[in-house]
Amino acid sequence: MYKIIDLNLNKLNMQRTSHWSFFVIVTALVLLMTSGMTLAQEGDGIPSDEEILELFEDASDWSTKNAEAKKTATERLIAIGPHSVDVLVDELATKDVIKRVTLYDIVKKIGIDSWPHLVRGLKSESSNTRYRCADLIGEIDAKDAKPAIVELLAIEKDAKVLPFAIKSLGRIGSTDDVELIANFRNHDVESVRRNTASALGKIGDSAGVGYLVEMLEDDLFSVRYPAMAALIVIGDSSVDSLISFLDTTQNKKSIGLALEALAAIGGDRSAKILINYLESVDEQLHTYAEIAGKRSDGQEYIKPIKKTGN
Repeated sequence: MYKIIDLNLNKLNMQRTSHWSFFVIVTALVLLMTSGMTLAQEGDGIPSDEEILELFEDASDWSTKNAEAKKTATERLIAIGPHSVDVLVDELATKDVIKRVTLYDIVKKIGIDSWPHLVRGLKSESSNTRYRCADLIGEIDAKDAKPAIVELLAIEKDAKVLPFAIKSLGRIGSTDDVELIANFRNHDVESVRRNTASALGKIGDSAGVGYLVEMLEDDLFSVRYPAMAALIVIGDSSVDSLISFLDTTQNKKSIGLALEALAAIGGDRSAKILINYLESVDEQLHTYAEIAGKRSDGQEYIKPIKKTGN
């Protein structure tokens, strides 16, 4: 009886000793890791915010005498990775073109891992920071940032920010986002409407056709043209709506663009429509049909908004 108790007590003491040893080892590892991180921050490891800002100043100095320092600083910031973006995101508010171009280059070379820090910039009080962060999210194809762009579009009022947020959603969005983008097709600001047309073309879904055909009657050619280009990108799914549009509109400039879209898309139905307009007694409509026929390969219109793997 006593021997059994003694053995159990010995076993318990061994377990306690084992648990204490484990605790000591874990504590030592934590202290070691903490001290290691501190040494890295103080030495050649993770630089401080101040060091990153100093590197950025060197990277933004494009003078001939600073060429080597600029190259070294830029490479260092890229090697540091997303932490550089975290520190520098507020610098996107700058009015200095060289600093802006430098930071754009750094973020794009760091790539997709930058997106959480760009999302933080979407909430900045600076409209410059907001629109540049929105733009960069599209540039690095950060699809995980789409909810933040959608949220921004729901609340943003600044016409300087909206075109870039719309452009970005066109790059990272999908069919589900067509209606949200199309809501901006009648915006007062030309750049908002223009980027709306281009974004619908980037998504390239037939759900956008009706909105794009409507935009062929915009007052400005700079909006009508990307709307036509987007319809060409969407292709065959645009034909029915374009033909219906020709049956109802009286706007000759819009008719000309619809004919060019049909010619670029091609097919027997498009060809018949073009022939009808070539036989028109209206000289202006006849001319539009001739122009459309000569440009029927469509490449001129597809290139500006050609889809890039989205």
